[in-house]
Amino acid sequence: MYKPLVLVFLLVPVFSINTRCQREAGNTNLLIFFKKIKANIKKKKILFLPGLLFFSLSIDAQLFPTFGIISNEEKLLKECPFDKEAEAVYLIHEAVSNYNDNYNLVTDHHIRMKILKEKGIRYADIIIPFFSDDNFESITDVEGLVISYDEKGFRTELKLDRKSIYSKKVTKYHSEVRFALPSVKVGSIIDYKYRSTMRHYGGLEDWNFQEELPVIRSTYLLSIIPNYEFSYLVHKSKMYQAEVKSEPKSGQVYFAMNNIPGLGYEPYMDARKDYLQRVTFKLSGHDNTSSGSGYSSPGSNKTKYSATWQQIIQEMLNENSFGSQLNKSLDGTDDFIKQVKYNSDDVQKIKLVLNYVSNNMSWNYINSRMSPDGIKSAWNKKSGTNGEINLILINLLKAAGLDAHPLLVSERQNGKVNKDYPSVNQFNTVYAFVIVNNKNYYINANDRVTPTGIIPVDILNTTALIVNRKSGVLISITDESLQYKDYINVSAIVTEDGKVKGNVYMSSKDYARAERLKKYRQDKEKYIDENFHKNMPGVLIDSFALQNEQDDSLMLIHRFTFQTALQQTGGYMFLPANLFTGFETNPFVATNRFSNINFGYKQSVSLNAIIQVPPGLVIDALPKPVKLVNEDNTITVTRQIINDEANSKLLVRINIDLKKSLYIVDEYEPLKEIYKKMFVLLNEQIVFKKN
Repeated sequence: MYKPLVLVFLLVPVFSINTRCQREAGNTNLLIFFKKIKANIKKKKILFLPGLLFFSLSIDAQLFPTFGIISNEEKLLKECPFDKEAEAVYLIHEAVSNYNDNYNLVTDHHIRMKILKEKGIRYADIIIPFFSDDNFESITDVEGLVISYDEKGFRTELKLDRKSIYSKKVTKYHSEVRFALPSVKVGSIIDYKYRSTMRHYGGLEDWNFQEELPVIRSTYLLSIIPNYEFSYLVHKSKMYQAEVKSEPKSGQVYFAMNNIPGLGYEPYMDARKDYLQRVTFKLSGHDNTSSGSGYSSPGSNKTKYSATWQQIIQEMLNENSFGSQLNKSLDGTDDFIKQVKYNSDDVQKIKLVLNYVSNNMSWNYINSRMSPDGIKSAWNKKSGTNGEINLILINLLKAAGLDAHPLLVSERQNGKVNKDYPSVNQFNTVYAFVIVNNKNYYINANDRVTPTGIIPVDILNTTALIVNRKSGVLISITDESLQYKDYINVSAIVTEDGKVKGNVYMSSKDYARAERLKKYRQDKEKYIDENFHKNMPGVLIDSFALQNEQDDSLMLIHRFTFQTALQQTGGYMFLPANLFTGFETNPFVATNRFSNINFGYKQSVSLNAIIQVPPGLVIDALPKPVKLVNEDNTITVTRQIINDEANSKLLVRINIDLKKSLYIVDEYEPLKEIYKKMFVLLNEQIVFKKN
């Protein structure tokens, strides 16, 4: 649960905004709220400004006194004590958040890193992302040092040249400050600091103790403007300790954690941020009563913010850039809607409206929940954010007589929704939610490949909020009925000189169809390379073609020919029996894991291969028939290879069934063990020798 701090002075409140991109939604209510609070502060400013200035100056005077001062322990460090393989290590990341005379959120960062291996030198290229739209945030006061020691322990120091610091616009909303620290080598210590200034405390983000690299010490001191109920929540593993100190009277709270291992990408993980050791913040309310001296005494006259999910729903429906956009008449759509209404099949109506929106709108690659300029503007421009396009979709579905509502979603890459923490900022966009014949349909107009009756992969195993005044509710989105299904048929011949060539006919159904088609359309060459070339090194793929690409009611068909040379040694030839299944490399080999394993869907892959063997070769070794099953029967692998000597053929059958879509991190060890056995089985080869 969130731990509350009821603060004493009248200061700007703190909103929890998990990622900068969420401010793209244009939350008008939030901006109006801060304007009102700022006006209220100005009325009382003279009563407490001297204390505020004293506090600010005292903080500035003691910021990061150890900058550039290296301890003997840091100097002698050769490897991270709790991660021997680390390429580099954060010695410290410390930050202080405070406010200035204009009540901006000012955060000073100090980062010190040591390069431990040659590959770690790349971390000397520093990127600081910030939210630059409408000058909301700026990065200033950048300073950097590279400190190195020779064999005798003599120190050399190079300062960051300010001319090498530059700002780069990344999107309409985001920019980056970039710089490369000079002459970095193994053993160098990088020490740099900078200041982030945001327009108001609405920009306050989570504090992450954990980084991609291991961190020896991470600290954060937050000063907020009291008279507000402010709360925080420390997310951490049981194996780590966090230090928390709070002083409500001064409006400060301090967090620290030591010896945190790095967290990079883990196969089949959800949003990385869900598993980071971190602190999240939340404004839960403020006390409207205050004494004439500028001090407040806790009273009954309190305002609560988004205390329940129902309040969230009401706020969203009252929001001009969201709720007011749900009953708009869009230019030029009347004739189309009349035609749709003639159709008696409601599912067909969904498809017609979805195709109409997809054909008339293009995504500008921005995620949002809102439409600040209104969906009419986006419709007329034929371009908009994913939120705007889906709000347009909802309008037209409703106009067609369907039971359609907005669905606030947190896509898997955005992170899990904390059901105990009502906040719209947990969701990154909006989908359409439609009920037809008691079946729920979840529709994203920007998804051009997922069939209408299938839940988009991006929201499988997530929590969403139906925004409806009467029946709005949090829902869990799962689907255990549909699977990822691939059927692979191979007809091949082995030649006496040690080559194998043949034809492949692959049928992909349900999620296999959607996932494969999505990747194929994104980049055809990359798709072929990653799904077929890499699975059989040295293979040549030719005559590649897809069928049924446009008809989502049919299976997606792959057809291609292949040719490759067999591995040979000592007169023996080795043919892999596991052909083009996608299960050629074990993804679960790491000793430890932080995140859940979320496949999203069940999986079923079947391989049937007929391999012609020439008279000049004899089979020296044939993998035995086997069935592998884990303890809870959620993973089954069977293999059967039959030697049809009469017809000089091998018949190969492999079936892989994963009957569970989500494994929690505590289940990693048994999953890793069954996968180890599975890939030993799948990697066994057929051995030939010359007759």
